[in-house]
Amino acid sequence: MLITDMILAEESMNWLNKLGRRFATAIDVGTGPVLEYPFMFAPFVQKYDLSDYVENNLLAVRRWVDRAPQAHDWNPIFRGVLRAQGQSIDLLEGRSRDLRCAIGELRKIDLRQPEPLGTNAQYDLVTSFFCTECVDVTPEGWAQCKKRLLGLVAPGGAFFSAIVQNCNQYRILGLWFPTCNLNPHHLTGLLDDEGFTAEVNSYACPEFADSGFSQFMVVKAIRK
Repeated sequence: MLITDMILAEESMNWLNKLGRRFATAIDVGTGPVLEYPFMFAPFVQKYDLSDYVENNLLAVRRWVDRAPQAHDWNPIFRGVLRAQGQSIDLLEGRSRDLRCAIGELRKIDLRQPEPLGTNAQYDLVTSFFCTECVDVTPEGWAQCKKRLLGLVAPGGAFFSAIVQNCNQYRILGLWFPTCNLNPHHLTGLLDDEGFTAEVNSYACPEFADSGFSQFMVVKAIRK
């Protein structure tokens, strides 16, 4: 399991345990076909919508939910999450069941639009991993996308996110994707302006040095 994902598994569990609450509604923004991050949060969520701009990513999630024969096997990654969270691998089946039961709507989202989900919606918990920094690479455009993302958090709601730091582009499967170059100052200022009490921490991720970045940020915030 990557160092980045081990950190996120541990940080999310510590934060959720500290909050000591179960969220009635949640949404993950920019899920892609990746289910390891929702897996980290599912035990704390009653209804967890997943969203992405790419329809095929949502179809991949649906295949896993429906136990389709061609669905990706996430169990090896899920086991890594449990280890990073200091939990028994014996919990794998129950935690996977928790995620399947929690997943609600699979929603198309476009953070470039005034109403990203096509309708006014807010959630008790919003999660997002390595997403908004790729939607618009200009500081002004990124800030607008981020505000729309934060606007999905209901008053008193929580927000957890991971974002690449000091990065202009990164590589995935041999392809390079441009990003908005960000540091903690960009995030703390915007979160404060949008009415959040937030903590932003930087972590080293040397395994991605050849892919364009070697640091990432974790945001843990509560809307006032």
